[in-house]
Amino acid sequence: MKMARALDLIIWFTVVIFSAQDAEESSQNQKPAYIGDNVTLDCLSAISGGKFKWQKLSPKVENLNSTGSTYTIQSVTASDSGTYKCETDKSVSHYISHAGRTVTLTVQERKARLELITSHIDGSIFERDQINMTCYVDGDPVGWTYELHMSERVMSYKSQMERTFTFNCMTLSQAGNYNCRARKGDLYSNFSNLIHIHVSALNVTLTAFPKSPMKEGDSLQLVCTWMGNGRSSSNLTYSFLRNNVTVKKSSSSSVFSIKEIEKNHTGNYTCAVESPGRGKAYSDDIEIEVQALTVTLTVAPGGSVMEGDCLTLNCTWRVNGSSSSKLNFSFWRDCVSVKNDSDFPVFSIQEINKSHSGNYTCAVELPGGGQKYSNTVNVQIQALQVTGIPGGAGLCLLLLILPLLLLLCAYHRIQDLLCALWRRRRTDEGRAVGNVITEASDGSQAALQTETFNMADETKDVPEVIYSVLGDFPKSKKIGKPLVHSSLIYSEVRVPQGLSPPR
Repeated sequence: MKMARALDLIIWFTVVIFSAQDAEESSQNQKPAYIGDNVTLDCLSAISGGKFKWQKLSPKVENLNSTGSTYTIQSVTASDSGTYKCETDKSVSHYISHAGRTVTLTVQERKARLELITSHIDGSIFERDQINMTCYVDGDPVGWTYELHMSERVMSYKSQMERTFTFNCMTLSQAGNYNCRARKGDLYSNFSNLIHIHVSALNVTLTAFPKSPMKEGDSLQLVCTWMGNGRSSSNLTYSFLRNNVTVKKSSSSSVFSIKEIEKNHTGNYTCAVESPGRGKAYSDDIEIEVQALTVTLTVAPGGSVMEGDCLTLNCTWRVNGSSSSKLNFSFWRDCVSVKNDSDFPVFSIQEINKSHSGNYTCAVELPGGGQKYSNTVNVQIQALQVTGIPGGAGLCLLLLILPLLLLLCAYHRIQDLLCALWRRRRTDEGRAVGNVITEASDGSQAALQTETFNMADETKDVPEVIYSVLGDFPKSKKIGKPLVHSSLIYSEVRVPQGLSPPR
């Protein structure tokens, strides 16, 4: 009977580790104890209301300061390791067995372990990335402070109650070796393993095509490139800014294009490269200058234009004083195209009429495909007047008559010259034979007498031959006409004997 009652008395020992996650656990699920943990030994008895005696067998301590069914050790150390035993008080019942059971408590050193968490699959870290380093320490975490050390320095790099250390923006200077440990008062855990942190620079470059300055209507392309210490990543995103204002949000494309650039696109441009770790690097600024394109339409002739006149429209463009003809031009009248896509900037109408009246503009086709328009010129065609010769027709008629007048004048001048030469010749011939011309005082009559022919060389026996003529000449003669007689008054001819008269 006594043996049966002895079987009813069962004593259990348990080690309980209090933590933020764990409640008391029995020895059936006993956990190891670590330096700094709070450990509770629980003697579970089938008899309640009795007193308990606790003692440490090795190293031996006879009476521990506890009479309850549990014995608690605050912040255990390595010296608390050993074998513990609990017994019930003899005064409880004379038939209760005094035999007790023992349990061995082993207090271990706290070991730390450091883990790195990045957003890159390959574990790479780029400049301005965000990373996390978590320090895991054995045992109860309550009341412990975590320290992060860099390059095995004695002084902690960071110290906090949370086990996870967050770096929001990594820099090149933060590269190095890291480890961690935990501290509770004067108690320390072991140092963790070392983790090497390599930070890759994000060297970002922005390039513009074409280079500045540019003119309105050109196509602009900005290309953002980066070099990360020889590494590459397909998870980068790009954004573009003008004067520190975002003009293109983050995307996987490293190119920003403007099909037709305008004057208001002038400014300082930069691009940013962002890694999956939220690291962001910016390029240097580049200045983009957009020069205004000025298109001007001029009309000739200016002022009043008459029907039948020739009308010429000239389209010119300039950028800061320079111009070029390597563009296409088009002309418009009252918003209707009259000439399209020509590389010649002139539009002419040979004979205009009333239907050509209207508002004229010209346009320069921009490289990006758009058009830049000129000023508007109003052209009004005046009807041809019946009572007069139109200005254009009169000009054409004058151009036809003028050469004829010049030819006629030249003809008369040549005639006068010929007449003068003829008279001079006649005079010279008369002098050669000794002619004498006597003119009356009123210029109406004149006498012509020839001197004696010298025939001595031919025949010395021939007497002299004398011709005498008296004629009535006109007072004046017409220009270009030979001198003629109006009437013959007297004539004498003496011919030597044996000589035939001249024929």
